[in-house]
Amino acid sequence: MAAKKKTDELARWDDYGFATYGQLKLMTDVVQAKNKFALVEATMAWVDTVDFHVASIVHPFKDTEDVTKDTHKHTVDNMNLGAWYAGRH
Repeated sequence: MAAKKKTDELARWDDYGFATYGQLKLMTDVVQAKNKFALVEATMAWVDTVDFHVASIVHPFKDTEDVTKDTHKHTVDNMNLGAWYAGRH
């Protein structure tokens, strides 16, 4: 639809009017984002169940072998992602 530049009126309901291409595209983006969040949550749940042996930790992660998984998770969960720590703003 976008390639043919026919994006004005795609769907119409007598009670509600019509939906534009932009509205339908937004709905598609929201559904895709929800699906990706579900995959991320499943991955995070899996990561919580995985155990790593100290011997399997290799460079460049060797400096983290003394940090427990719970400590690392707590640190990451409490990071302020809205703050700038270095660089230009």
